[in-house]
Amino acid sequence: MAFACLPIFATGHRIARWEGALFVAYYAAYVAYLILASTRHAALPPLSGVMLGFVLPITVVTLIVLWARQRAAVPRGRS
Repeated sequence: MAFACLPIFATGHRIARWEGALFVAYYAAYVAYLILASTRHAALPPLSGVMLGFVLPITVVTLIVLWARQRAAVPRGRS
């Protein structure tokens, strides 16, 4: 979660609505994981697979795009 917060820290500590919704969705997935893990439910392996195979790559791509946008928006000094 700290890794996901890096773009927010780099953009002046402002969170867009879609970023807030993303954090709420991550929290819901984490709570679902905790509940399934504590009850040893049969749905835990599929949830873990979805998180690793779908959510994690989308998160990485989102972070790269946000980083690239931030980098492109910062004016560079001339040497």
